[in-house]
Amino acid sequence: MSVPATLLALNELFGKGRPFVVALCAGFAALARYDLVLAWPFYLALLWARGKSWRTWWALGGFAIAAGISVWFTEIRFGTVTDISLWLFTSQDGWLQNRMGGGPPLQLRFLPMNLYALLFMAPVLNETFPYIHPQIQGQALLLTSPAFLLALRPNFRRAVPLLLLLAAGFSMGPVLLWYGNGFMQFGMRFYVQVFPFLIVLIALGAQELGIDQMGRILIVISMILVAYGTWHIRTRGFA
Repeated sequence: MSVPATLLALNELFGKGRPFVVALCAGFAALARYDLVLAWPFYLALLWARGKSWRTWWALGGFAIAAGISVWFTEIRFGTVTDISLWLFTSQDGWLQNRMGGGPPLQLRFLPMNLYALLFMAPVLNETFPYIHPQIQGQALLLTSPAFLLALRPNFRRAVPLLLLLAAGFSMGPVLLWYGNGFMQFGMRFYVQVFPFLIVLIALGAQELGIDQMGRILIVISMILVAYGTWHIRTRGFA
């Protein structure tokens, strides 16, 4: 649910650039994935960088509406303006408490595990046809959609690409410290929320430099990997 709202926010940002509309869409995206609240300051900076100057502050109204909806919804559910759903979920599950070592679900010690899953977690190889099998705990982003490497092509000395990269990075921050990597999945589902920022970075790189042969190869490989993973899971299950 966060992806369409983020795409609408970015489409407005690079289109008419109405600050209130950008912020309203970005706010709705954050209602689906709380991590995206961390991208809000970068939307303001992007609006400023694209020449909206003082009109940027109209965006605060859009963010306020999303925040108001969140407070209203949590008050209806729990009788408090603080969302305690995560606390209820983790505190009543002994297995989760054991996995988290009795601490909170966000801890720095989970960072190495999540970086490994994001960058290096590979499919299982064995002698059973078709020999390469997606594993149930996911597959590294670069082994699912390596075309996202093209997001590194824009000139990050320019404000807009740098701010988009920072928005993606900060929005990934909580997930990198989370106690689990998403469990049953193909790819890394907890990072889907930042894909719109990466897609726009790919578009900016293509606008600056075009898409060369290596770029086309990465795109085709990504399509093949996703198609193969989908076929394998639907017909044969996970490894």
